[in-house]
Amino acid sequence: MSEGDSENLVGRLRELHHAATDLMAATDVESVYATAVETANSVLGFDFCTVFVPHDEGYEAVASSHFPVGSVVAIEDGVLPRTFARGESSIAHDLRREPDASPTNEEYRSGVSVPIGDGAVLQAVSRTPGTYDQTDLELAELLALHAEAALDSIRSRETITERTRRLARLHDITTEISACGTQDELFDLMREASEGVLGFDWCSLYVMEDGRFVAVMTSDASPVAVGEYPFPDGRGKAHEVFETGESIRADDVTALPGARPTADRMRAAMTIPVGDLGVFNAAHESPGTFDDHDLELAEILANSVAEAHARIEAENQLRDRTRDLERQNARLDRFASTVSHDIRNPLNVAMGFTELAAESGDPEAFERIRAAHDRIETMIEELLLLTRDDRPLERVSAVPVAAHVREAWTRVESPDATLTVTLPEEYTVRAHPGLLSHVLENLLQNAIAHNEPPITVTVEPIEDGGGIAGFAVADDGDGIPPDLRDEVFKHGYSTETGGTGYGLAIVEEFVEAHGWEISVAESPTGGVSFEVTVDR
Repeated sequence: MSEGDSENLVGRLRELHHAATDLMAATDVESVYATAVETANSVLGFDFCTVFVPHDEGYEAVASSHFPVGSVVAIEDGVLPRTFARGESSIAHDLRREPDASPTNEEYRSGVSVPIGDGAVLQAVSRTPGTYDQTDLELAELLALHAEAALDSIRSRETITERTRRLARLHDITTEISACGTQDELFDLMREASEGVLGFDWCSLYVMEDGRFVAVMTSDASPVAVGEYPFPDGRGKAHEVFETGESIRADDVTALPGARPTADRMRAAMTIPVGDLGVFNAAHESPGTFDDHDLELAEILANSVAEAHARIEAENQLRDRTRDLERQNARLDRFASTVSHDIRNPLNVAMGFTELAAESGDPEAFERIRAAHDRIETMIEELLLLTRDDRPLERVSAVPVAAHVREAWTRVESPDATLTVTLPEEYTVRAHPGLLSHVLENLLQNAIAHNEPPITVTVEPIEDGGGIAGFAVADDGDGIPPDLRDEVFKHGYSTETGGTGYGLAIVEEFVEAHGWEISVAESPTGGVSFEVTVDR
């Protein structure tokens, strides 16, 4: 290299260094490409320069000294496609002698082709053969490196800006999530955040129910619909994530051992635990779609949903407990008012006859005292049943009603009373056996206590379209007038002298506690029929 050539090279390098500063100052991709073309033209002395990027129909000129920007070159073979495919620079000293060259103009004789990263190619051409040498190629590669660094810087800034924007929007919607009041609202907000903020087109929330996952939130693109079970044939990676509490991000699920994708087209995927609720899944058809930042944002969303769900569950339990306490307090209020009023009557009777018995020793007085105490004991037992809040209705079983009726009959005083059971022996109801016994005993005792003997009590089926909808306890006594039938279940109501008025109230509470209904009607013999409609 001559001294003149050396000085020229130093000058070009110095100018190229200044141009690199301009490249790094560019604020968008288009400016980088334009500056690269201008620098190649003015600093490197290249005649015709163009930056190409891939296009559906070939290659698009995004910056050029001679091509219209936006024009597309439709070629399949040649230097340009080879540079993109191999990512390697090349010199063509005479394009007419290059067998695979496809110049866009027959006048072009020589050229250089240099990749700018993975997404663009800088080409310079000349009408003169042998215009470019190895030094020109190296300078063009140095310019391409500066342009690639500028593009990386812009993309990094754009990535940071976009991540900051997504994080800010995610913060806003997680604030809404933390304040939502129902599970449906929570799942709707999760879907909105997944699609609108995180940009996940294909996502689902799977909740663990009875050892299986069920989809409770899905996006439009998801192959799984709400209510479906995504893994009907066994376990998958989602179970592993749920059990370990550790997220999984896969660039390609087809290469992930033990993965059970919900669709054949699924490639990239993330699965994130959502507390004790289930797992959140995001997927895409293109491998490598998700990065660590996507996983981080998805974990933030999943954690906020898990916390909101736990809060909603706690609030629901608190409301349920509050309602239970209110019901219990109502029962206690009834108990207190009854104790303060009704029990005072038999207590006064017992006290009066105690004094009489002490003075006279009359056996009838002692019998009256005993009867008063028996009445108090009966009232207390029934009132305690009304106030208890620990009836274990979760321990229900299939109870054969006919057999249960006969057993209850043995505990009811029944002189001059007859029991007839026409229920099929195989007829059963889902019930708590002890509470069903109390219902039957009270209904049988009510028939005996409110009618003159002899009395026949019949327990018969309630027919409904060829099936049995429940059972009825009917008698052939005097019956109940229609205008009084709505009164018999009220607490303290009784038509029997000395009755407590709580037996039928207890019956109604225990029947409704099972989810059944009870009503009063006239029996076929003119007596009363208590009809229990069972929700089987």
